[in-house]
Amino acid sequence: NHGDKHSGETLTLSFSLIIKYFIAGVFASSAMLLPGISGSFMLLVFGVYGTLMYAISELLHFNLNALPIILIVGFGIVTGFMISSRLIQYCLHQHPTMTFALIIGFVIGSLYAVFPGFPKDLI
Repeated sequence: NHGDKHSGETLTLSFSLIIKYFIAGVFASSAMLLPGISGSFMLLVFGVYGTLMYAISELLHFNLNALPIILIVGFGIVTGFMISSRLIQYCLHQHPTMTFALIIGFVIGSLYAVFPGFPKDLI
């Protein structure tokens, strides 16, 4: 476990964890660009959210050992924004109806998460 529970624990990164954190950042930023999908939920799905929150709290306590995790996820987020924004722009220009339908589907699907008692027969 990479520091989720112990504040004095040293954070070690293997190559596979670096790739995992980077990809999690890419997917999180992609989710942030689309309505109805949460970037933090994507970090939870990848199992990175707890570690990232721990790293941020350690950085706030001036523990620079946590900085590599923040930089890796941050680089993934920046990369994801650049790729996703261009991909969304391309889809909106080439396939506007399908793209808007997908976005509306994300928004409608997120209603169940935001309003758990939302009646399903309304949609």
